[in-house]
Amino acid sequence: MDGVTWAPQNFVTTEFLLDDWVPTVSEAPDGSLIVDFVAAKRDAATGNNQLHRVSRSPMQTSWSAPVAMSVNSATEHDHLPFLARTAANELTLVWTRFAGEPDFILNPQSDLMMSKSSDGATWSAPVRVTADQRGQDLFAQLYQQHDGTWSLLWLSTCTGAPLMYEIPALGAASFPAGLRENNLLLPGYSHRLARTPVLGEYLACWVQGPKNVEDVYFRLIRPAP
Repeated sequence: MDGVTWAPQNFVTTEFLLDDWVPTVSEAPDGSLIVDFVAAKRDAATGNNQLHRVSRSPMQTSWSAPVAMSVNSATEHDHLPFLARTAANELTLVWTRFAGEPDFILNPQSDLMMSKSSDGATWSAPVRVTADQRGQDLFAQLYQQHDGTWSLLWLSTCTGAPLMYEIPALGAASFPAGLRENNLLLPGYSHRLARTPVLGEYLACWVQGPKNVEDVYFRLIRPAP
């Protein structure tokens, strides 16, 4: 209730020797909680990183059994999901897709994907947002601006140096139209933005620093009108 004191943990998945990780959570229109996450060992046939889903209604005390999501590719890796309630009856999911090397850090090329759902169970056909043919598109996030619109934010190495880009979520399928660099965010990765109660002000946090000695940074930013 206050962000400081927390109820006891509740296990979302419990199977032994599986690799469930990078979860993202949102409330569905019916009040259920949806958790999407990544696992490779759940599909022994392919071994690819794939997105899975569990849910829990307000009346339930335990989570549903994990199921592979319909948006998964049969041949490529799907990774780093971010889920958001972007309208009263709409959930939007963004994630990274890539082929070959299963480690998303070592893989030299990846793109962003997007799909929408009215209930968190049935999803629209995935839309490939980026199509740079080179470089990585990683750590995507959806955040709401003060005018109520949603933006898609991510880290890209398509031009060489890692840069932060964003595009209006409604126009993401028309990439690169509307694309702009967010130069208010400092170097690093896994950036997250959230609007504050102050009009025009956003809280940013991200990871920065050499491997094994990383730190979490934050700053308040106020984009120019």
